[in-house]
Amino acid sequence: MNYSSQKQNHMRKILSIGVVLSLMVAFSSCSSKPDDLPVSQNASATKSTSIIAAAGNTTSSEITFKLSDFSTLSKYVEWVESGLVQTTSVISVSGITSGQVVELTNVKLSLKSNSKTSLDLPTITANASFKELPQLNFLQKVLDEVVNKGISTVVLSYKATNDITTSVTFSMKIDGKFSF
Repeated sequence: MNYSSQKQNHMRKILSIGVVLSLMVAFSSCSSKPDDLPVSQNASATKSTSIIAAAGNTTSSEITFKLSDFSTLSKYVEWVESGLVQTTSVISVSGITSGQVVELTNVKLSLKSNSKTSLDLPTITANASFKELPQLNFLQKVLDEVVNKGISTVVLSYKATNDITTSVTFSMKIDGKFSF
């Protein structure tokens, strides 16, 4: 082999290495996370349903959370890896006036996808907030399902002892810290 063919082989190797490196950079930049992706971000979503019921009836309704409900995540939703419920999250009942007689018994929340994942609430006779460990643990299971499946539906069931003709609001507020 002469000097000129050795030089050509050497140039081909350098050119090939350059092309391979350029392709690697191009492909990695196409599939990588955005440059401004934070390590974590706080986001909140609140969902409510109205409670109107006839005395003696057991009633149920559904509350659905989607990842897109956490609006501050909209730019980074496809990179969410986990979510941690914050202690500011709450399950609440509101709209019961002082002259209104309300008694909700057998109040239960359960995941539609797995009814064994449930939470029993005490009898409700007045506006109330539930934000202790059992409620936060249930909300964490809801958030886990939202992160893993993109959606979680909660079934609320209760029995009304009295007619409820004025709307009472049942709300679930999930404050989460999301990691990417």
